Amino acid sequence: MATAGFGKRGAAQSIRTISVSQPAAAPNPTQTWFAQSRIPFASLAILALLTVVFMIEMDYGKPEAPYTPSLDTLIALGGVGRKLVIDEGQWWRIFTAPLMHGSLDHLVSNAIALLLAGWLLEPLIGRAWYAAIFAIGALAGSIGSLLMTDVIVSIGASGAIMALLAAVLVWCIPFAEGTRGKRLRRTAIWMFVSALLPAAGSHVDLGAHAGGAVAGGVIGFVLQIMWPETEESPGHRQLAATIAIVGLAVSLLSFAFVAAFPTPNVGQHQLVSLIPPSQLPHSALEGVEKSNELVKRYPDDPRGHMLRALSYLRLREITEAQAELRIAMAKSEAPGLDGMEEYRIKIRLILAVTMTAQDRIEDARAVLKPGDCRLASEPDSDDLSAAYQRLRETGVCP
Repeated sequence: MATAGFGKRGAAQSIRTISVSQPAAAPNPTQTWFAQSRIPFASLAILALLTVVFMIEMDYGKPEAPYTPSLDTLIALGGVGRKLVIDEGQWWRIFTAPLMHGSLDHLVSNAIALLLAGWLLEPLIGRAWYAAIFAIGALAGSIGSLLMTDVIVSIGASGAIMALLAAVLVWCIPFAEGTRGKRLRRTAIWMFVSALLPAAGSHVDLGAHAGGAVAGGVIGFVLQIMWPETEESPGHRQLAATIAIVGLAVSLLSFAFVAAFPTPNVGQHQLVSLIPPSQLPHSALEGVEKSNELVKRYPDDPRGHMLRALSYLRLREITEAQAELRIAMAKSEAPGLDGMEEYRIKIRLILAVTMTAQDRIEDARAVLKPGDCRLASEPDSDDLSAAYQRLRETGVCP
């Protein structure tokens, strides 16, 4: 009966040939153009949604810098973080965080990757599966961030984009050399590596990237299995459309709710585990002796790292002390930590003193900020007097 190669398309053609008495209705030109167009409409629609969400972020509160929402804004409007989601039970954040971005540069870089992925993938698998992969990758990216990254707040569509790129890689593997698959693989690999490697000077959530990539790879593999050889795109389009619509609806409803009723009074100072006042050392000596325990129990508190640096200085281990002081400095300057200015000055002064011990006078001057020497010289700054005297003797402070 049926010969090899007689598939669904062949059967359809035979039926059309026999049924000459009932000619098929003329196709709608608009629908035909939309279906066959290579314009990545799904990507453009997603990008429009991400842009609107970013505009809401910028309008919510005072930005941290031009076109950069503040940390409090990101937390209030739905950024994902282990303490926010797990400790506070705010699970809706795994749906809202992929819609948000931390700066205009962040949005633009993701937009470029999204449009490139759409140009490659939408014509191959169809817009329904493309949107479904984006939705699943977004969710997987949030989960990956929770499992692998201990950050205060994470946002962005990077996990969803990584899912799309991973799906491109897996889908292109069966193509033989010399076909369009070779070009697709080369482009997809370049996009995949570029998106995975952390950009210089930026904070990249590798957990979100990894979660999205794993999800996209799995989906790409499943599509290969269920893809009929006689079809130009994967089947089960209704399933894909359902996944995409449900994912979009849940994300939009979650973000609309939190935009109307943002999480109040939630800032980094409430999410960072600081040393309780009752456990703060009563003296520098006591703090040095307890420094290792304090750093282990409260790794986000810069004061514990400063005390551990002092313990290294007692052992004349200057390099180790400087490393701890730089950690303390970075943690003390994180947004949202109130009441740390005194400790920031102490950290800078102690670090400058350690540099003078290595005859790095210019480096010591560069560490200090205007006013540090003046504040250290005030009569009520007894705990800074020794550092100030050393910096005066070496000419770092006037």
